[in-house]
Amino acid sequence: MNLFIVIQQIIVLFFLIAVGVFAKQRNMVTDAGIKSLSSVVVNFGLPGMIISSILGGPDINNKTVLFVVGIAALSYLPAFILAVAFNKFFKVDKQRAGVYTFMFLFSNAGFMGLPMVNAVFGRDAVSYASLAGIPFYLLVYSLGIALVSGGKAKRTPKDVVKTLLTNFPFMSAIISLFWFLLKLPVPGIIFTTASFLGDMCTPLSMIVIGTTLAGVSATAIFKDKSLVVMSVCRLLVIPTIIFFTLTPFIDNDLLVGIVAL
Repeated sequence: MNLFIVIQQIIVLFFLIAVGVFAKQRNMVTDAGIKSLSSVVVNFGLPGMIISSILGGPDINNKTVLFVVGIAALSYLPAFILAVAFNKFFKVDKQRAGVYTFMFLFSNAGFMGLPMVNAVFGRDAVSYASLAGIPFYLLVYSLGIALVSGGKAKRTPKDVVKTLLTNFPFMSAIISLFWFLLKLPVPGIIFTTASFLGDMCTPLSMIVIGTTLAGVSATAIFKDKSLVVMSVCRLLVIPTIIFFTLTPFIDNDLLVGIVAL
């Protein structure tokens, strides 16, 4: 993809975030309204984007599906190693160590990740990103909850399955994937509805993120050195490691970019 187009799309995303910041600072949206918009994005926008991208995206065979899911799962390894090193270096206590490890491992892959992939790489790329999100949901609702709770939350496999079954983006990816692999016909009215819902996802999610950032104090964030280091590692170091590790072995720049992102 042309670098200029990528930069242009990222600037567009920042403008959408700025709209959210402006709306919140001018009291155009309330906290309850932001919560409702977030719910609409997660429960309708993201599923719509996932369904339309998988069912209307590039042809994917079983081997490709397993390959994408496997690579996405392995990409958590460098993040985990850095998290352990970070916690030891900063002598983080046990409770906070779990939270920091969670932040190292899990990005906002759904709410911000898919809309960003859609804006930067295009709709076809969302199908790969949706597949890469399968291990994310499996891990975040099992290992993730255990990390944040400091090991106090005992999650049985039944609990994890129950949570996943009520997670609309995850179930949309699984159902769409099986539908696609079985080569079942897609009713036009279903596909069009999903496409319309997916189209609202990117602008709405960026605006919601902007409303959240409006209440964040930049000074308070930069005062915490450990948080700054963690953010740099999560946003720059880990994606860079993943990108340069995968590039020699995978002859698909789009897939490498999605997993790294």
